[in-house]
Amino acid sequence: MCGIAGIVGRNAEQFIEQMTQTLLHRGPDGHGIHVAGQVALGHRRLAVVDLSADGAQPMHSADSSLVVVFNGEIYNYGSLRRELGQRGHVSRSQSDTESILHAYAEWGTECLQHLEGMFAFVIYDKRRELLFGARDRFGEKPLYYVAGDGADVTFAFASELKALQACEPIARTLQLSPAGLRSFLLNDYVSGSQSIYTQVSRLEPGHAFTVDLKTGAPQTVRSWRYFAHPSFALPPVPVTDEREAGRVLSERLQHAVTTRMVSDVPLGIFLSGGVDSSAIAAIASSTGDPKEVHTFSMAFREPAFDESMHARRVSTFLGTTHHERLFGVQDCLQMIDPVFSSLDEPFADPSILPTALLCSFARESVTVALGGDGGDELFAGYDPFRAVRIANTLNPVLKHIPRRLGALAVGMLPSSGRKHLSLQFKAERFWRGARLPEALRGPTWMGPFAREELPLLCPGYFDDEQIGEPFTAQRVAGEALLSATHDSVAALLDFYQRFYLPDDILVKADRSSMMSSLEVRAPFLDTSLVTFANGLPSSLKFHQGTTKYLLKKMLVGEVGGREWLPRDIVYRSKKGFGIPVSEWIRGALRDRFKTLFSTEWPSSLSMVSATYREKLLREHLEGRHDHYKPLWSLFALGTWAQYRSN
Repeated sequence: MCGIAGIVGRNAEQFIEQMTQTLLHRGPDGHGIHVAGQVALGHRRLAVVDLSADGAQPMHSADSSLVVVFNGEIYNYGSLRRELGQRGHVSRSQSDTESILHAYAEWGTECLQHLEGMFAFVIYDKRRELLFGARDRFGEKPLYYVAGDGADVTFAFASELKALQACEPIARTLQLSPAGLRSFLLNDYVSGSQSIYTQVSRLEPGHAFTVDLKTGAPQTVRSWRYFAHPSFALPPVPVTDEREAGRVLSERLQHAVTTRMVSDVPLGIFLSGGVDSSAIAAIASSTGDPKEVHTFSMAFREPAFDESMHARRVSTFLGTTHHERLFGVQDCLQMIDPVFSSLDEPFADPSILPTALLCSFARESVTVALGGDGGDELFAGYDPFRAVRIANTLNPVLKHIPRRLGALAVGMLPSSGRKHLSLQFKAERFWRGARLPEALRGPTWMGPFAREELPLLCPGYFDDEQIGEPFTAQRVAGEALLSATHDSVAALLDFYQRFYLPDDILVKADRSSMMSSLEVRAPFLDTSLVTFANGLPSSLKFHQGTTKYLLKKMLVGEVGGREWLPRDIVYRSKKGFGIPVSEWIRGALRDRFKTLFSTEWPSSLSMVSATYREKLLREHLEGRHDHYKPLWSLFALGTWAQYRSN
């Protein structure tokens, strides 16, 4: 895992030093730059495969005509190396980075069809005078870029926005993007190809670009999709019965885990005791001596949020070497400033706080960790899947009820309770989405603010077109799938995979792990596994109220040919990271929220109405409404802006 940056323009060497230095946390083991005229590439290295100097970057081809900077891992580099060797390519290292250079030399931009892994890389092709960059299929690794319009900067790219901000000619042009802000307020994160700045774009998952350096003009930046997301609209994978489906699932999941266990540095497994992490730990421990598999989990002092006993149960059953640390909710609170100061875009998923704690703890022992990201999105693991059928049934009635009347009824429900999600909050979420067309329910259920609130929150800031169509990409994708399949579960899965997974879950994993220079790998995002899962009938994922139906049956040995885990572990209730944000706002963070929302609100966010944000906070503090989600979103936005102005 690494950090990469590059720039084309005058004083390239001076700027690349500044840009690369900001990525130290992504790569503390080495630093390299390559400068050729007005082109400069920079790299920070976290050494994982081939720890020798042969694996250092920027890496050159034997004839020096190609130079690459790369962030990620190529899991099939061994087989790729052998295939390319048969085609006459001679490897000079044991690094997976070199396989990218040889693959490009052999196949050009079509090399992407031969790479399996998580990656963001850019190749400087000196002979053709172009830059070629790409991002992995599902968005595990980030890549931002700027098409400059001056001689100082013609083009620049980086793993994180902060590296672009370190380049003064870029920094002085950056302006808050209305589209990026709107995306954040609707999602809790900035989605798609936009960033929080108008001048900066984000390369989307499964996309690539080339930049023609012969002219240097911004219009020569050409991007395209090289990977079509596995579609639920395709004919289902032939499945004779559940046993056959379970067998193939077991086979592909084992392959995904074992290929991601290749490492020249210590490797561990995140283990929460839930289905996904337990499945990965079970398969990893079956590959050799289980005691050599190190698992990591968190224990909380507060019983309402502690699930460490489940992780210990799994570890004991599997025989892994288990590492556990006791934290308190106060420890999460103390992570707010370290985490928010490290984020270069506003991000409002509060589970990034315990995730950052876990990554920091694991990094004390290992450099690489396997996680369960993707399991929920592949096999329908989220609670909203249970609401789909009810929403479909009630929609014809609910959509005719005036919004104000429905909100009034919801507001009469209890806004606090022993659980971190109140009854009022759950009812409000359901009401908000169930009354809308089906293709809009997923993003609406997950977002902090409704479309109707934007004119109240930011009066006059967004134009009518932006307010009128808040989820264009999500709606188009959802309607196309529903038209082809009439499958509500598949449509919701598609939303989670295309939008929520890359823009929330994987951003959280990347940023929280890179804070501690830890590489996190996601076996569930193996391409062949995703393709297989998406071709399965939805009834094998969500079946009569059971989430992850086939995965669970496989793990307990009912299908697939082997029992991996006991039934009581696999079928226990799902909790996840229960972050008590609602209680924090009324308690430990009360004064901080009141101060930020009144006297310390950043001037750069003056478009956010003081009246509206203070109204939300007042109603929450008085216990009249559970506004925790929009309030945390505004807190994340305001705190992000404070750190960016310092």
